[in-house]
Amino acid sequence: MESTSDEARRAIGAGEAISGSLYLAEYQTNGRGRGGNSWVCPEGEGLLFSLVVDPDEPEAVWYRMSLAVGVGIVEVLGDMGVEAELKWPNDIYVGGRKLGGILIEKVDDLLVVGVGLNVNVRDFSDDVAGRAVSLFGVLGEAVNREVLLSRVVVAIYRYGSLIGGGFARVVELARGSFYLMGRDLRMISHGECIEGRAVGISDEGYLELDVGGELVGVVQAHGVEVL
Repeated sequence: MESTSDEARRAIGAGEAISGSLYLAEYQTNGRGRGGNSWVCPEGEGLLFSLVVDPDEPEAVWYRMSLAVGVGIVEVLGDMGVEAELKWPNDIYVGGRKLGGILIEKVDDLLVVGVGLNVNVRDFSDDVAGRAVSLFGVLGEAVNREVLLSRVVVAIYRYGSLIGGGFARVVELARGSFYLMGRDLRMISHGECIEGRAVGISDEGYLELDVGGELVGVVQAHGVEVL
């Protein structure tokens, strides 16, 4: 399959998908991360899926879903004994290396929640070996991907339901696992390159940056780079 999110988009356009539709792949030839970056995981060694969701909240707060999904995944991993951190807005890190990513896309009146996690990867290619990590590498044993999938999907619904009135809980948990805190960053937001130091996450879920002594709230960004 090229991409689970592409398949979900196609199904929505054809009227074949509803809220709760789940698309899985053992391998993706065109997996995407935020900003169009590629996502590659060895065949049969990752958890690669897209879930169609119809949020029960106004569209104005749908941008919060990425943070909510990230918090949910961090919680699931914590229950497994894996101390994970959330690299705002959509990456999961363990020990300073990337374990997985989240891509949220609006398609018609639905959201496609795409998740990719390195689960039972034993060896990474040379170009990413120093920057990527898997659950197998952390735990030293294989993880049941079906069980992990069910736990992550439950967490998506649990925390996705809090993007409205319960969002304070999501922000609280995100702040407690904030990988970027105090780091100097460069990113692209609305076509503009921004550099600053991460100082927090706002009550609305924005990244708070100190840019030359001025506090700037970043709603969405891609290519977030630690300097």
